[in-house]
Amino acid sequence: MKNTLLLLCEGSSIDKETGQWSIFNHIENFSVETQKKENFSVRGKFSLVSFWTKETEDETGKLNIKYEFVAPDGEVLMDSSDLTLDIGKGSMIKHRLKMRQITFKNEGKYHFRALKKKEDDYQQVAKIPVKLTVK
Repeated sequence: MKNTLLLLCEGSSIDKETGQWSIFNHIENFSVETQKKENFSVRGKFSLVSFWTKETEDETGKLNIKYEFVAPDGEVLMDSSDLTLDIGKGSMIKHRLKMRQITFKNEGKYHFRALKKKEDDYQQVAKIPVKLTVK
C-alpha cells in the first residue's frame, strides 16, 4: 500500500450511503495568542486524514500504520501507536485519526508523519508541515 494523501483539517465527514468524504478547513499553520510560550496545547476538533492505494491489484491482508507529531527538534510529541487496517477488494483505504488537542513545545515548524510497518520496523511514507506562530 502506498500513501497518496496526508493532511490535517478541522473536521471530516463520511457519507454513509456513498462512502464519499468531505474535508473541512485544511490546516497548515497555527497562530495563537498565549501567555505561555512553551509546552501548551491548542484545543479543538482536528482530523488527520490519510488515503492509501494498492500498489498491485492482488494486494490483500493487513496494513499496519501509525502517525507521529514531531517537534522542530525531532522529539516525538504524539504517537498513535499501532493501527491495523484491512486491505479489502477496493483500490483505496481512507483513514482518519481524530484529535481533541495538539500539544506544542514552542514556536516553530512541526510535522505530522505517517509510518507504515515493514517487517518489524516502521518507515515514514508521508510527512506534512505544521507551522506554529506565537503572538
